Parts: sequence; structure tokens; C-alpha cells
Amino acid sequence: MNNFLQVRELKEVHELAEIRQMNFRDLPEDSEIIKLLKDLEKEGLHNERLWCIFVLFTGRRFRDIERLNWENVCEKDGIVSCMLPKDKAHQNKVITFSFKLNSWNLDLNINSEKKLIKTFAASGTGKVVTRSNSRMLTSKKQKLQRRSKTFTLHSLRNRHALKLLIAGKSAEEVLDIIGWESMNSLQRYVILSPEQIAKFENYQECYEFILRNRKIK
Repeated sequence: MNNFLQVRELKEVHELAEIRQMNFRDLPEDSEIIKLLKDLEKEGLHNERLWCIFVLFTGRRFRDIERLNWENVCEKDGIVSCMLPKDKAHQNKVITFSFKLNSWNLDLNINSEKKLIKTFAASGTGKVVTRSNSRMLTSKKQKLQRRSKTFTLHSLRNRHALKLLIAGKSAEEVLDIIGWESMNSLQRYVILSPEQIAKFENYQECYEFILRNRKIK
């Protein structure tokens, strides 16, 4: 590594240390997410798996997807649009978010879920996250949390934000896509500045840098 790169990395590490300590559970590795999704399929927890897939596609809160009705999901030419009466950042405003089915970025086949999304977006009714009562919904969330042993469920959103910034999205665009309220929220969860993140070639490189330096004080 040349002197310029050493100076740049030391500067970035210093800035990382000033933001906050990083827990290894705050960022998932792709292989860990794939394992979770495979485990859910093996155990027949198909709706729990779909819940995770929606979060991975959108970066939205699990709570947002939990409140989503199929009547408010539309699909056209591979673009899925969703509508909610509100979210955490917008309590008095109808909000929309969308994703492309071909934007899936894990090495795992989810063709059955893509087909299901298209089918139910066209003529489905009821909740995307199925349940008969609040107790069932709590049970679904607990099943996800117990099987997500190496990362928090919220960290799926952190991953999505990092990937968007690496892909060239602006900080403002990421806030709008994910539904965070402020730049403080963004920096709290992605750790580095958007400018720093944009320099990485891919998520794995960014993941390794952040995790390598998480114990700096």
C-alpha cells in the first residue's frame, strides 16, 4: 500500500472511530443471509422468508412490510410498487416505494417468490405478512430473530443502504428509498460518510473494512 492510501485509510479509520462502536451483528455477510433464507425454506417458513425478501429488496423496516396489503402492491414490467398510509418518517403522508425484481443481488434462486409477488400484486388480497392475530405476527418475528444468529434483522437495512451508496445513489436518495428521517440516521447505520462508502468497489470490500476496524477507540 502506498503512502497516500495509508494516510487515507488512517483518516477514514479515525473518522469511523469518532462515529460509534460497530458491533459485528450490525452488518450481515451475504453468506449469512443466504443461510437464513435457506433455513426458512427448509423449515417451511415461506411467509417469513417472503418477509425477509421484501426487506432485502426495499431496505424498508420489517414493520413497514408487516403493514403492507397486497391491494396496495402493483407490478408492471418487473417493477413492484408499494403504498403505505404512513411510515416512521412520515406519519401524516401516504408514502410509496418500489423495487425491480431483477435487482436481486444474492446468489440464491428466489424465482418462486418472484412469481408469487407478481401473482398477488395482480389479484391478491390481505396482508403480505399473513397472520390471524397479533400473537401469530409476534411468533413470525421471533422465528426470524432466533434463526438470524449472526446478525440483527435491522442490519439488512444497513446492508441495503451501503449497496445503494456504493452504486452511486446520493445520500438524499438513500434516505427517501429506505425511509430514514435524517442524515444523522443514515450515518448512524452506515458508519462511514457517503463519500467514503462511494469509493468502495463492492459491498464485501466495504463490509470487511468496517468490521476490521470496529474495535477502534
